[in-house]
Amino acid sequence: MRDLLFTRGKQDFCYPFRIKYMIFSDSAKGKGSDHFHYPAKCLISVSRHNFRKASGRNRIKRLTREAYRKNKKAFYAFLKQRELRCTIALIYVAKEELDYSEIENRLGECLKRVMLLIDRGRGPEQSI
Repeated sequence: MRDLLFTRGKQDFCYPFRIKYMIFSDSAKGKGSDHFHYPAKCLISVSRHNFRKASGRNRIKRLTREAYRKNKKAFYAFLKQRELRCTIALIYVAKEELDYSEIENRLGECLKRVMLLIDRGRGPEQSI
């Protein structure tokens, strides 16, 4: 599933995240959508090139997971309303560690941007 996301998924940039996402139709009960228990799956990545110590990378991932947890309610409702499923990768690209409030605000903007892109027609091209 991850390989499919990075080879065929759509991409966008919303600082401090590079976003890769792939939309599936909820009615497509095939290979990919059977193991979806939630409307979206999220992968969070922080580059080792920018943060050499694992403790720094883990802290950013922890903050990002918490920010995603707080912002996912509207995203889930959006996907359920349109009967869609989504896999999304959030790749942290900033060179410095941002504070939690900024990460949370930016992540909320990123999810709103993905919702806008889906509405504009960059939606389910894959029916797996």
